[in-house]
Amino acid sequence: LDGKIATADRSHFYLGTEEDRSRMRTLRRDTQAIIMGASTIRTFKRPCLAKDSETHPANVILSHNLSGLDP
Repeated sequence: LDGKIATADRSHFYLGTEEDRSRMRTLRRDTQAIIMGASTIRTFKRPCLAKDSETHPANVILSHNLSGLDP
């Protein structure tokens, strides 16, 4: 879910509890694709991967402008 939740300086912070983050890791491991906005990938500059998994979900980028992104 990309709800444009960020600090003013776009620094990293955790949402939810450790149990929430554990559930998210499970969902990422078991899914085929993760959808995110182009601003998210521009800011963090790395794909969203599944921890402790041999396979990773496809990262689907949604945006009306893909400038600044290199496939």
